[in-house]
Amino acid sequence: MKFQGKTALVTGASRNIGRALALAFAAEGANVVVHGYKDKAAAEETARMVEGKGVKALTVIGDVGDREEVGRFVGEAISVFGAVDILVSNVGYRPKEDTLTISAESWRRVLASNLDGPFFVAQAVLPGMIERHWGRIVNISGGGAFNGVVGEPHVAAAKAGLLGLTRTLAKEFAKDNILSNTVVPGTIQTEDSNYRTPGRDYPQIAVGQPLGRVTQPEEVADLCLYLCDPAQQSINGQAFHINGGTLFS
Repeated sequence: MKFQGKTALVTGASRNIGRALALAFAAEGANVVVHGYKDKAAAEETARMVEGKGVKALTVIGDVGDREEVGRFVGEAISVFGAVDILVSNVGYRPKEDTLTISAESWRRVLASNLDGPFFVAQAVLPGMIERHWGRIVNISGGGAFNGVVGEPHVAAAKAGLLGLTRTLAKEFAKDNILSNTVVPGTIQTEDSNYRTPGRDYPQIAVGQPLGRVTQPEEVADLCLYLCDPAQQSINGQAFHINGGTLFS
């Protein structure tokens, strides 16, 4: 129960990696703020699963790309739990579009969700972490930040921006015992991947993976738990790839 007495806020926790994160922190004793964007029912389902681990959960709904909404739901979390000790920014909006026809509106929407959001949420929770002289921040990036993705220039740009944001937070707030790192998942077995690419065949994709399989959400969660562990006091400002060896930093 390494996180007993602490509160973790996981954005984009309605399903997939976010849900795995929420459950992993709960299993180690943390109360969990389960954030969702629009699907309140899915977020509430995650919250019920969290409470099934014997800890408390709070469901919050809002657009991380809107500073006012972030202030509202972070304020709600602090009013309920008194603090947010751990932040994992997991929201990921990844539309596939023709680079030559991406509108300014679409470009801004992707950056708002994937880059502005993690900054706004970090900005909202950092004062409390500074006051308590302890905190952990993990931003979930993506392989496109390193090798690009055809049809996703806005996503790749935003995910690359997270690396700079994380390293800056790491340098600026290390003196406050706040550690910030980035996790970079590769191909993950998720519920919505088949929605993004109809008919996507995971067994066939796995053939090209050095491990012969794709990564599971729970494996990403385990890595994040390690980075947030109170006993871990030196890893800061780093990017950790979890992709079975398909991409190297």
